[in-house]
Amino acid sequence: MTLAIIAVLLGAVAQATSGLGFALVSGPLLFATLGPAEGLLTVVTLSSVLNAVILIREHRAIRYADCALVLVPAVVTTLLLARRLGRVDADSSSIVAGTLTVVAAVLLLRGLRIPALGGRFGAAGTGVVSAVMNSLAGIGGPPVALYTANANWSAAATRASMQAIFLVLNVALLSQRGLPNLSPALLAAMAVGYAAGVLITRRLSESAARRATLLFAVFGGVALVVRSV
Repeated sequence: MTLAIIAVLLGAVAQATSGLGFALVSGPLLFATLGPAEGLLTVVTLSSVLNAVILIREHRAIRYADCALVLVPAVVTTLLLARRLGRVDADSSSIVAGTLTVVAAVLLLRGLRIPALGGRFGAAGTGVVSAVMNSLAGIGGPPVALYTANANWSAAATRASMQAIFLVLNVALLSQRGLPNLSPALLAAMAVGYAAGVLITRRLSESAARRATLLFAVFGGVALVVRSV
């Protein structure tokens, strides 16, 4: 449980500072300590709470029409595939989760730019891929981050819109999979991590926070794959 608390705290710090990273940072350790099934539900539930908290502060910057382009295919995909993807065996699910984490984090670190991703078809494809990754590993953020970067959204619009997209997508997944048995200690760790992240944001540039988040994610993903293999 200690590792799970640390994972949630660090993930909340990452999300508060960069707008992305709760699942990337906390997911691998929660999968390893709680098991893939319970770990996934815990990541998605805590992430939903964090998305809602951040939106209270930043909802004015949401790009509603663009979010809808991503969310419609994402929600449909989730409702159709969430239960089927949930039947993947534990070790395979952990390996997939770890691998997706590493690949996504590395692509974001390298600043992958694909102009075609910024259009309507890119938004639809982003929604489908994000939904599949979220259903398998609770990690739906990287495809959306790649889309927003290639669509040239402002930092404020990206942070707010990503929270809105993740919140709806997570709720759709939980409607198909159910809720976990959350420990109060994890909720407390998330609250402390979020508060710490807000304070850190005042002293750390967004680019530095984002890079640190992605590096944590790479190490966590590698550790999860090694453990599962």
